[in-house]
Amino acid sequence: MHRTKLEAIDQIANAVGDPLRREEISVSFFGDSTIEEETRPDTDMRDDDRQIADAIGDFRRAIEAFPIEENWRTEFREIKPPPELDQEYSLDYFIDGSIRTKYVGELIMPQGSGGALMVASVGAVSVKVDYEFRRVKPDIAKTKLFVYMIDSIPDTAQEAIRNRLRQLDPPVKVEFLSQEEVRENIRGAAGGKARSEMHNTEIEVAKSINSNRRWIAIDGALRKGEFIDLDKAIGIAKSFSGKVIFTREGKHKTISHLAKMRVGERSKVYQYKIAQSDQESEEKDTLKKIVFWYLRIREPPPEMMPLGGIVKVDLSLKDDNKVSDVTDLADKLSGSILKVANPSIFPRPRWPSFVYPVRVAEEYLEPILYSGDEFMRLGISLKRVMYNA
Repeated sequence: MHRTKLEAIDQIANAVGDPLRREEISVSFFGDSTIEEETRPDTDMRDDDRQIADAIGDFRRAIEAFPIEENWRTEFREIKPPPELDQEYSLDYFIDGSIRTKYVGELIMPQGSGGALMVASVGAVSVKVDYEFRRVKPDIAKTKLFVYMIDSIPDTAQEAIRNRLRQLDPPVKVEFLSQEEVRENIRGAAGGKARSEMHNTEIEVAKSINSNRRWIAIDGALRKGEFIDLDKAIGIAKSFSGKVIFTREGKHKTISHLAKMRVGERSKVYQYKIAQSDQESEEKDTLKKIVFWYLRIREPPPEMMPLGGIVKVDLSLKDDNKVSDVTDLADKLSGSILKVANPSIFPRPRWPSFVYPVRVAEEYLEPILYSGDEFMRLGISLKRVMYNA
């Protein structure tokens, strides 16, 4: 039988607090700290920037992209969704992942050194589009809990914490991060690891979906190599990097040229230009296999111009998606996106760029993740275990 959230919090506090107390490690609590992601809301853009930087090895440089559709007479292409649903290209499922990372407090060793204690709630859900009855309904949900601490904690305490968290139902995973990993910023390192776990959970959900489905859409860009291996999957990002430079015949354009795109139009399909080097990475290999385009799904208010209402669509260029077929595929998938974009979720933030099933997935996922108040209970319970035992 699964625990309630508050029961789980108390059991985590016991599993972590008792071994720390035995090693005379104290904790300075920061119960009023906000959820880390609330201070950095535009995760799609940050992830896009990070993936590009990891691929080219430099945050400061822009990355070039070149069109793989060369014979257009116009800058943008009008997409007219078919009156009847094209069964072969319908988007049957949408997947959204989310994380909530909380800075619980600072561990203080007897000799005075220490590091942050972090906890993360990670989850992903899929929703199914029922085209016959014009509704979106929940399908699969997966959630996980993670604890992050510095690895300078004595080995005996690490082993005790790991074993006790593993025995909980469901188990909680703990990672002890090295100084090399945290680079003097365990909060950032923990957040990055939690985000990677979120993408892993999205992939698990995607692989659990009925194999008879047509296409699935991931909320956000295709970040990991495992996304590329999924059959008939696209990424739809509400926001995206502004570092891309679009190059054609020696001429360059910045992301701002998309401002002229009208509702129902898409850009050319592009591919990243990755410089050849001896240093290969997962990020670089992933970007090499991705083609992408931009689609305006809604007219934004003036204050959200120039890019409001535009989504970036990622597609893996696998063997069965030849370059010669990309125009037809991008047109039909763009039509499928436009078909499920409405109704609008106005007045919620970033409403012009929201595809409706993604919002349904968010609403389903939000209450099953741990809240800031529930995480605050962890600090309270941990303090009780360590000082009132």
